[in-house]
Amino acid sequence: MSRTLPSLLLALLCAGCAGDTWDTDPPSAQPLGDLTATIVVHGSRGKASVTAVVRATASERAVGLMYRKEPLGDSTGMLFIMDDDSDHSFWMKNTYISLDMLFIDAHGNIVGVVEETEPLSRTSRKSGKPSRYVLEVDAGWARRHGVFAGQTAEISL
Repeated sequence: MSRTLPSLLLALLCAGCAGDTWDTDPPSAQPLGDLTATIVVHGSRGKASVTAVVRATASERAVGLMYRKEPLGDSTGMLFIMDDDSDHSFWMKNTYISLDMLFIDAHGNIVGVVEETEPLSRTSRKSGKPSRYVLEVDAGWARRHGVFAGQTAEISL
């Protein structure tokens, strides 16, 4: 019996590691997910549309874009749907690409924009105002499209 428990623990540990392929698959091979949303942002340079992978559960939000090493592209992002309206904070731990973060309230108002986050940083980034959604896009996206706090976004799931 004393041999069975260590063997079982080792088997469970190995099985748990087998599902984590972030370190072995190239970033482009990592599936972003099935549920997407279309976000149309009304910036000072007109409308800009993004198709975003949705992260709505706590475990999905915790991983976000961690370990991805390739840029998203100008029309792709990740939309975090939060459980409540509060001043949500994000960090860039294990996130290799620089991002812009658009904090959007439940009515579609952009309440804050954090531009060009520092990759791999543990510095907390937030808007200072309550939001329900956070849209992450490649760094420089907000500037290219003239997006800043006070503008609006339409979110279609």
